[in-house]
Amino acid sequence: MADRVKFAVVGVGDFGQKRIKAIVRSGVAELLYVVDMDKEKAESTAMDIGAEALTFEELLHRSDYDVAIVAVPNRFHEPTVLRLLRAGKDVWCEKPMSMDVASARRMVEESLRTGRVLKVGSNVRYFPNVIRAADLLRRGFVGEPFLFRGWIGNDGSHLLRKEWYRDKEVIGGGTLLDNGVHLLDLIRYLVGEIRACQLCTCLNLRWRLDDLEDNCVAIYDLINGGVALVHSSWTERPGYMYFEIQGDEGYVQVDARWSRALLTYGKVGEKPVHEDHTDYPKRSYELELEDFVGDYNRGLHPRPTSYDGYRAVKIVCLSYQAAALGEPTLALDSLDEELARRFSKVFEVRQA
Repeated sequence: MADRVKFAVVGVGDFGQKRIKAIVRSGVAELLYVVDMDKEKAESTAMDIGAEALTFEELLHRSDYDVAIVAVPNRFHEPTVLRLLRAGKDVWCEKPMSMDVASARRMVEESLRTGRVLKVGSNVRYFPNVIRAADLLRRGFVGEPFLFRGWIGNDGSHLLRKEWYRDKEVIGGGTLLDNGVHLLDLIRYLVGEIRACQLCTCLNLRWRLDDLEDNCVAIYDLINGGVALVHSSWTERPGYMYFEIQGDEGYVQVDARWSRALLTYGKVGEKPVHEDHTDYPKRSYELELEDFVGDYNRGLHPRPTSYDGYRAVKIVCLSYQAAALGEPTLALDSLDEELARRFSKVFEVRQA
């Protein structure tokens, strides 16, 4: 099949395995190579799926694949991505794109300089109830949105399984960077750009980690005059996400807790409509892959873009700054607006 996009996966841990499984199950993609610092793990994974295990240096010199997926711990995102871009490769980087603003900016700049794709992972955009909510919002169902309110997170059990999640030098931040970055992406995707962080409080309620919050509450101003309230947590047993968007004509509520996929929506003054997508196949990773391949084969830059990834990281970092200073921080400035204009001159992105 001529349109099958050929992939390599760098990092075969939890998220790397999820991407590998999506590719293997897919009819639009093919996995050629896997890379991991654990050579035995890479070779075992490659043997199971019929791919080839390479070192990272070897991968940089192969020319027969299209896209490298980077699924390594956060600290290694930037150096891995930059080397791939400079080697002329298109890249798909897991979220968060990086650990700090300057690093994320360098990644966007390198993508622009080389003209190579740099997509950031965001499988929550492909939850069935999120897809349905996005369709309602695109059709103007809620009117002008003025309030986003949501929470996201898990019980933090991964902190016991994976030591690097507890190391700020490797992960870069706590639950807001780990989980909250998804909600920030959804706010920008579904409602509009985030202008400022008005308030942020970072807490350690259960895990008592040094410099890493297990709960974070933040309030954001949107450029359309609306407000977003976000709670991100590593102490939420239901996991994983709930949010609602209120507009001047209607509302939508997305409930993705306890592995459910519920949607409630309605017009002001009318009875709500309830939809249950829980029994739909759990295919967010496959759908994200298919969306990527569709855009990629049409010469479009897949979403979320490196600019989207940069903006999410910047908003997180400035939220941490607001928490430390106890005062609001501006999350959108003229430099970002100029970067967005430059991005649009280099890449074409399909409009939602």
